[in-house]
Amino acid sequence: MPLLYLKNLNYVDEEKIGVVGTSHGGGITLDLIEDYLVIEGNANIQVAVEMFAGGDAKAICSYWLTIGKVDSCDLPEEEFAKASALLRINKINTPLLIIHGAKDSIVLVEEAYKLKQELEKYNKTYDIKIYPNSI
Repeated sequence: MPLLYLKNLNYVDEEKIGVVGTSHGGGITLDLIEDYLVIEGNANIQVAVEMFAGGDAKAICSYWLTIGKVDSCDLPEEEFAKASALLRINKINTPLLIIHGAKDSIVLVEEAYKLKQELEKYNKTYDIKIYPNSI
C-alpha cells in the first residue's frame, strides 16, 4: 500500500500527504480519497488533485464508442457503477482540485462540471480550474 509505505518513511510528514492523478490516474485519485480510510488505516491525505478524468464511467464509455476509442460498452451496470466516482462523491472528505482542458477530446470537460455539481450537492471542499484553450 503506497500510503502506508510513505507514512513509514522517516522523512515523510504523514500530516502533509497529497495525491495527484492525471487521466486514468485522476480517476484512481478519486477512488483513493474515497477509500483510503478503509484501505490504509489512518493514512492522512490532506489534498488531492484530479486532472483530465471524469466521474461517469458509462457516459465516458458511450462517448468513446462514438469516436472509435472503444469497440463496446457492453458491461453490466454494476461495473459502470463501481467505476463511477460521481456515485460516491458523498464519501469524499479530502479537499479536491479539479483541473481540465475545455478542448479535451478524450474526456470531455462536461465530466469536470459533473464532478463540480456533485461536490456542491454534498457541500464538499473543492476548487475547479478549466483551461479554455487547452486539451
